[in-house]
Amino acid sequence: MAGFRILYILASNHSGSHLLAERLAVDSECLAVGELANLRKFLGRAGPSASGTDSTYRSDPLYAGLPALPESVWHQTVWKRSGRPSCTLIDNSKRLDWLCRTRDAAASVHVVHLLRDPRAFVHRMGMILASNRALRKQRWRECRRQLQPRLLWASPAEVFGWRWLRENREIADFLLRQELPAACVSYEELIAAPAATVQKVFADCALPAFQTAGEVNDAMAAPPTFKPAWRDRDTVLEADLRWRDQLSPESQAAVLALAPLRALLAELGYRMGPDGLSPSA
Repeated sequence: MAGFRILYILASNHSGSHLLAERLAVDSECLAVGELANLRKFLGRAGPSASGTDSTYRSDPLYAGLPALPESVWHQTVWKRSGRPSCTLIDNSKRLDWLCRTRDAAASVHVVHLLRDPRAFVHRMGMILASNRALRKQRWRECRRQLQPRLLWASPAEVFGWRWLRENREIADFLLRQELPAACVSYEELIAAPAATVQKVFADCALPAFQTAGEVNDAMAAPPTFKPAWRDRDTVLEADLRWRDQLSPESQAAVLALAPLRALLAELGYRMGPDGLSPSA
């Protein structure tokens, strides 16, 4: 089993995990496996999810028959089928519980904590969960998980802001408790300096030095889960800053006012600026 590695990307939704996975998988020793935690969901649906994510799991032989196997051997099975003796699987499932369930004793485990400005998260969640029923469900869920009754009448921006805080605090606390090679990077850094960000991930996660095998094949880096809307995008990366114009000033102010959220960002070395996250130093 020597050489078998798993790099988990942990993040809140809509943080740019597909983009990061794609950039990391340009390395000739990496294989993007997409949102493997959602394999069954992708196999069971026809077309993209509500967030606009689609997959090629149905047609890729690497993933054939995986649902019939224990989840704990999914990564190892894909690795064996890939035929790569030394390989890093890039799993951008984002979920901490997925890492805990599928952590393979035969593999070397590495982690990236990917951050994106909470205001962007609040904006996106507000678009997806716009109905009264969906918002009520979110209120009750965060109220129970965070033991904060005030969330039952808080603004949607506050509810989603507290959700961002809970999810990223759980990741940060997990990494403090574990002795795992880990990196923390932001979506904004990935957009502004993709090569440097990828190099930081490889260095901080103690992975073999980044390398490509001659010409980079787009198919080599394409994760099996993807955003169809990106397929024809320009090769120049541009930050999605729709939240600046579409999220109300009141909602932006509500997120900025969450002191525990700002404290976590500071702990991780970031702050909220006019164009998203920036290093606090």
